[in-house]
Amino acid sequence: MSGAGVVTGVLATHETYGEVGAVARMVFESDIMSLAIALITEAELSLETNRATSKACLARAHALLSVRGDSNDAAPGSPEHGGLAPWQKQRLKTYIELHMRFRIDMSDLTSIARLSTSHFARAFKKSFGAAPFAYIARTRVERAKRLMLETDLALSQIALECGMCDQSHFTRVFSRLVGQSPNRWRRAHSSGEVFRTVPMVSSPERQQAAEYI
Repeated sequence: MSGAGVVTGVLATHETYGEVGAVARMVFESDIMSLAIALITEAELSLETNRATSKACLARAHALLSVRGDSNDAAPGSPEHGGLAPWQKQRLKTYIELHMRFRIDMSDLTSIARLSTSHFARAFKKSFGAAPFAYIARTRVERAKRLMLETDLALSQIALECGMCDQSHFTRVFSRLVGQSPNRWRRAHSSGEVFRTVPMVSSPERQQAAEYI
C-alpha cells in the first residue's frame, strides 16, 4: 500500500472509532514507524492549506507512536499486585475493541491472558476496575455514544455495531449505565449539526486485525 493509501486508511479508521490501538495492530510492528512518518509528511504538506488536517495528522502520528511504545513496554512488564501484566491488559483491551461487535466469551478472554477463570476474574477487576462483562458493557456503551453523535445511523444499527442483540437490549443496557434512554441522550447531546455517515469496519478487516493480537 502506498504512503498516501496508508494515511487515508489510518485517518478513516481513526475518524470512525478513535481506535488507534486497533489500527496499530492491523499492521506489523515494523510498519508503525512508517505510518507515523507518512502522517507527519502529510501534516507538513497540509500545513499551509488545511491546518485542521495537519493538526489531526500530527495527533494521530503521536498516538501511533505512543501505542508502539506501550507495545514495546508490555512484554517484559510484571503484573501489578493482584492484577494483570501490562501485556495481558493491552491484549485484552485490544481484543475487546476489535470484537465488540460479536459475542465475547469468558473462555476467549482467559485464553488471551493465559489464566484460569477464577484467577482471571480477580486480576481483570483489579486492573480494569470492573468485572470483565461489566467492562465490556461499558465499552460498548461508550462506542454507542460516539456513533450516535458522529453518524446518522439508526439506533437499531448502532445496537448491532456495538454487539447488542437488538435495539431493545441496547436500550436496557444503555439506560442502566447512563441513566437515560439512547434516544433521549442523543437528542440532549446533539449540537444540531448535520450527521455524516461513517462506514463500518467490515468483518474481514476485523479478522485481519485480530490476527496480530
